[in-house]
Amino acid sequence: MQETMPQKVSLEDITALLLEKFDERNGDRLPPTAYYKLLHFVEKQLDDRDIEADIPMFWYMFGRVAATNTNSHVSIQTTSEGRTITCSVSPSDVTIPAHARRPVENGIDEGLDLYFNKKLDGLIRASYDDAPYEAQRVFLDLKTQLETNADQTQATLGSFRTDDDQVRSLVYEFVRQFPGEDFPECERYLNKWYRVVSGELDSENPDFEYVHLLTMRFWRLFCLELACRENTGLDPSDIARELSSVHGSLDEVKEDLKEWIHQEEKDFTSSVARKNKTARKAAEAIIAPQLGVEIGY
Repeated sequence: MQETMPQKVSLEDITALLLEKFDERNGDRLPPTAYYKLLHFVEKQLDDRDIEADIPMFWYMFGRVAATNTNSHVSIQTTSEGRTITCSVSPSDVTIPAHARRPVENGIDEGLDLYFNKKLDGLIRASYDDAPYEAQRVFLDLKTQLETNADQTQATLGSFRTDDDQVRSLVYEFVRQFPGEDFPECERYLNKWYRVVSGELDSENPDFEYVHLLTMRFWRLFCLELACRENTGLDPSDIARELSSVHGSLDEVKEDLKEWIHQEEKDFTSSVARKNKTARKAAEAIIAPQLGVEIGY
């Protein structure tokens, strides 16, 4: 007997049920970042049961993102309180097949439990269990530690000794786990990022806000490449339209990020050279009279 292929579960039907359950839990608005992660849990439930879902998604900086711009029923609206998800399909009009209804609801409930109990960070971390690269999980730890160090430095006006060793350890682990063979076009900028970051961490008073900025810029560059590979058949233009921070093509944004990282490394190298020259002059001012010779530099 020929097996009947199950009907795809649509993004708008999933979203209609998700928004209904969100409202039942007294959610005021559903921000896009949380919505994207909730869809990930729904998709997992369906995948476990070999049920196909029409959810256009790609991996980006903080997990998977759904390309809502490819769907005429789901959209992102900007309100006075921030951005939120809306859907033109009402729960009563949902046409999810009977065999898929329970998995969809289970995935929504699992994600909402995490969201309301552990907030967005818990939702992101849980979704990162399925990230394709270990470097993505290390990045989350590095980002969290950098933010902790920056906050502690600000709170104590620099008098508190932050956990520099933990940051260094995570930086080394990130470099070790980075998928350079899969992303050779990023390796040059990984090396530039590492050179500046390690130099800053070796300074007398590391600026963790600056290290955080450097890390986020490099991470964005890598994730723009990642998004174009780890997706469900999306075009770069679909990805660019979904990312509110992207103005122009993905290639243009990547080139701007590469130039920024390159310039930071160039400035860092010049700064190190100036410091070395100053230190060398100071040392020679002490040593030269004792040696009775003129030392060039």
